[in-house]
Amino acid sequence: MIARRNKIKMGEISIYVDGVSKGNPGISACAGLVYRDGQLESQFAYPLGITTNNVAEYCALILALVEARRLGNYPVNIYTDSLLLVKQIEGSYQVKDEWLKRLHLIATRLLVLFPDVKVRYINRQGNKEADKLANACLKKQYQVKGSQEKKEGNSAQTVRLPPRELFGEESPDSSREGGS
Repeated sequence: MIARRNKIKMGEISIYVDGVSKGNPGISACAGLVYRDGQLESQFAYPLGITTNNVAEYCALILALVEARRLGNYPVNIYTDSLLLVKQIEGSYQVKDEWLKRLHLIATRLLVLFPDVKVRYINRQGNKEADKLANACLKKQYQVKGSQEKKEGNSAQTVRLPPRELFGEESPDSSREGGS
C-alpha cells in the first residue's frame, strides 16, 4: 500500500488529496487520506456545492494542511494529481482566477506554518484512494441534491468568493475598485 510506494520516515505525515467536480463548474467535493508513519491515521471528505475542479483541488489542499497542523510539527508530504495546483504552489505558474488567488493565499499562509512540507504531483493511478473518497462524497451529495431538487426546485448552493476585507492589504485583487 502506501508504505511500498514511498520510503516512509518515522514521524512523517503523508496526505493524499483530490478534488472533483461533476461538470466544471458543477457539484463538487474534496477528500484526503492522512497517513502517519505509513499507517492510515484519518480521512476527510467534504461536499463543496457548485464550483470548479480547481477550486475543489485547492480546498482539498487547505483541509489537508489544517489536518496536518492538528497532528503536530511533523514533516509533511501532500500528494495530488493536480499538476496545476502543484505548479501554482511552487510559483512556476501564475494564479489568474480570482477565487484561486484567494485560495492560493490561504494555502501559502498555511504552508509557512510547517518546518518541512512539500506538495508533490503524482499521477491519477497513484491517487486512486483519494479520488475514490472524493467521488463517493460527490455521489452522495449529488443524490441528496437530486432528491431536494425534485421536492424544492434547484437548491444547489454556489461557493462564493470570500470578502476582500478578509485578506487585508495582501488581497489578491486589491487593485480592483469597488466592492467585492
